[in-house]
Amino acid sequence: MSALVTLTGVIPDESLPLAAGVPTNPRKQLSVPIGSDLTIRLQLLKRSGEVVKMSAGSVIMTVKKFPQDQTPTFPKMIGPADDGTSCDFAILPSNTKNAQPGLYVYDVWYTDPDSGARCAVVPLSPIYLDYAATTP
Repeated sequence: MSALVTLTGVIPDESLPLAAGVPTNPRKQLSVPIGSDLTIRLQLLKRSGEVVKMSAGSVIMTVKKFPQDQTPTFPKMIGPADDGTSCDFAILPSNTKNAQPGLYVYDVWYTDPDSGARCAVVPLSPIYLDYAATTP
């Protein structure tokens, strides 16, 4: 079973006003049935509402059992989609086959190609791995 969920990440630049429609809290709870595919499509916005072209930057998603874990359960590094305005992270059955069911956390980080600045665009959020989970 394959599913698609969307995330909106936000560059946390407090010098910009928060435009209407930009999430004040980009966290999103996810559920992944162990042994299933889940594609997570990320779009990145500035606080002004402007879509960030990710074509030269780098994006990484990590999934960890505990927030303080230094080593992710599985890292998902990805490049942008062809138009540069979104990117997909694929969680595959091979990522979850040896994982224990339960609560994990994930976050998404973006590195700006010009400044090298790295920021969490989706802060730590819950992700459930379960044999009977359903995707949102």
